[in-house]
Amino acid sequence: MRELDYDTMVQIYAGSAVVIAAVLTVLLGFYFQIKIKQFELRTQARKDRAAQRLTFFIPLLRFSYELDGRIGRILDVLDTDWLRSTYLEKIRKNEGFAKNPLETGYFIMSSIYVFACFFGWTEAIKKGVDATEPFSEGGRVRRRLSNIVRYVCQLLGLSARRNVFFFDADISVVRRLFQYQELFKTYITSKKLSNPRDAYKLHRHLQHSIGEMMLQRDGEVFRCKTFREFSDAYRDSENFRYWFVPLEELFIDLSDFEGGKEIETQAEMKNDIRPLRLLAIRYWCRVLMKNLSTDLGIETPPPGDVLEGLSDTLKSTIASVRIEHLELYLAGIPLER
Repeated sequence: MRELDYDTMVQIYAGSAVVIAAVLTVLLGFYFQIKIKQFELRTQARKDRAAQRLTFFIPLLRFSYELDGRIGRILDVLDTDWLRSTYLEKIRKNEGFAKNPLETGYFIMSSIYVFACFFGWTEAIKKGVDATEPFSEGGRVRRRLSNIVRYVCQLLGLSARRNVFFFDADISVVRRLFQYQELFKTYITSKKLSNPRDAYKLHRHLQHSIGEMMLQRDGEVFRCKTFREFSDAYRDSENFRYWFVPLEELFIDLSDFEGGKEIETQAEMKNDIRPLRLLAIRYWCRVLMKNLSTDLGIETPPPGDVLEGLSDTLKSTIASVRIEHLELYLAGIPLER
């Protein structure tokens, strides 16, 4: 067989190179089209998730604002009788405010409703969105720092608990303040208070139950009961009211405190530190609002304002709460959960 001359070989190689280059160009074109499509799908998925989260977090932000305002109003009127238990007792008997909306009783009923809606929307978030990623950049930074702390603890051979399911830390702090019995232990000791009245028995599953009872589903959309729906259910159903008893403990007879005095003095004189627990909830509710609104360009009340005029001991007690402390409390102290 005659050998191919040099020019022929060059032409064959050149032709082959052109064919290979054409094939590679087509393959690369397909590859980049696939990558572009994947990028577009991921981008759209992120937008969809963000839009989905907003449908839940915006109502939560609104009710957090209402919760903040309502706590402020309660703390401003501790010397009134608006939160006396007698008003709820009449409502349960279909008397008073339940029969006539002009009678006293709205304030205590609406206070319970606002708190219950907060639990409703946090429960809706658990059901309806991926809460494994914090909502704001601040939350993402805190989570990364928390992971670093856990890693360092592991290197040092220290105990480092890791969540199987990470839920929004700010929401978790607010919810757990309703059950954190040890919150004011140091403060109570420093003030030499003797077994003061408090409300810390709104345990985790009671909060879940209240949240679920407040939620309504209209097709694919969650919403909370309206005030009318809540009031009707509260008035008509003893089984419905049963779940709200621990929540009512925050408000029942939170009345007739000494007016014209600092809130810590009022709490000491009454031997009732429930107003201080409400202060802590209000502070962390504002932290939650601040972090929720970071990506939305919405102004929210500064958390620090809540602590103005308080003693250094109480400021430290409230501001130093961390989700890690609350997790260890739930895991390590043999209290009912």
